[in-house]
Amino acid sequence: MPAITLWIIWFAILTGLFILQTFIVGGFHTGPASSPVSSGMVAICMSGIIIASFIRWFILPRQSSLAAQLPVMIIGLAFAELTGLLSMFLIGKAYPSMQLLGFILSVLAILQFMPVYAKTK
Repeated sequence: MPAITLWIIWFAILTGLFILQTFIVGGFHTGPASSPVSSGMVAICMSGIIIASFIRWFILPRQSSLAAQLPVMIIGLAFAELTGLLSMFLIGKAYPSMQLLGFILSVLAILQFMPVYAKTK
């Protein structure tokens, strides 16, 4: 399997997050929050970042072939995108600054999966 496959999947997930934010959610919302965000909601939304980072830095480097890296990368990307999706739909327009923070953290988590590691050992 060529390394370009990992690059295409990574790029599709990254651009998909931007497309969802722009066209489904309607862009970024502004204004004050309607009430304080509960810490449980924040923990649920941010759990994807923690799991994705663990997968990227502890599990993915141990995979020796591209065929083994692909499913691990996809699982990690799914958890990285989870924060963005939860902040779009769970937090929503009621907390615009929290929604933006979730989106930015999700993009950063997806960027850490950039397949520069896509080399056979």
